[in-house]
Amino acid sequence: GAVAGGTEPSVEAGMRMLHAGGNAVDAGVASMFAAMVTEFSHFGFGGEAPILIRTKDGRVLSIAGIGTMPQSATADFFRGRRLRMGEVMDLEPNGLRAMVPVAGVMAAVVPGAIDAQLLALREFGTKSAAEVMAPALELADGMPLDEMRAGAISYSRRFFELWPDAMNMFMPGGKRPIIGEVFRQTDLARTMRAMIEAERKAKAAGQKREAAIDAVRDYFYRGEPARKIDAFMKANGGLLRYEDMAAFRLTVEEPVMG
Repeated sequence: GAVAGGTEPSVEAGMRMLHAGGNAVDAGVASMFAAMVTEFSHFGFGGEAPILIRTKDGRVLSIAGIGTMPQSATADFFRGRRLRMGEVMDLEPNGLRAMVPVAGVMAAVVPGAIDAQLLALREFGTKSAAEVMAPALELADGMPLDEMRAGAISYSRRFFELWPDAMNMFMPGGKRPIIGEVFRQTDLARTMRAMIEAERKAKAAGQKREAAIDAVRDYFYRGEPARKIDAFMKANGGLLRYEDMAAFRLTVEEPVMG
């Protein structure tokens, strides 16, 4: 087998699944979960994951993996609204209007990557959510910063300064990160452990593998993470709400062909 990824840890996560007897989808999902932890300069738990899967019989299927905008994020809402600090890299002197911000809470959509990966695992994989998330959880507990991630943190300082929670996680004490320093994402690790626990409880209640994976999806989109996202957005002027999270559900689709 072969695994391609953006970092050595994400590739190693996929190879672990192959060595443990998993199939290509198990490996791909494990790699993506690990990438969401290690490649936060480009990809994260709030991100997107369009997926194409080729089955043994040669059929290709699609999982969109793209989150929806909040219900209240209408075109009329953004028309006439001035962009603010932290929503674009540089503000124009006269204040750009009629644009959707590229950063900050106003740009947030429902996280699509989690549901996409768990749906792929449910329908086409063989492993449990706990198994494919295990490498990512280890990395969230502690991983050495590489040059790209250390640089991305330093480059993004002006955004972190707008959000105390982000500043505390990425630059505790305002310190610039050092290459090779062990970086810990304790809140993310706690969320992942709670997701794994949802699967364990479902299995203990007699649920089959597919239903147990659905329990992980339900926990993230209809449980504590969704409620915390709702509370943060309300407190900080964002649009994403619990109802947006709870209504989100991906399906396996026929891919668009060219």
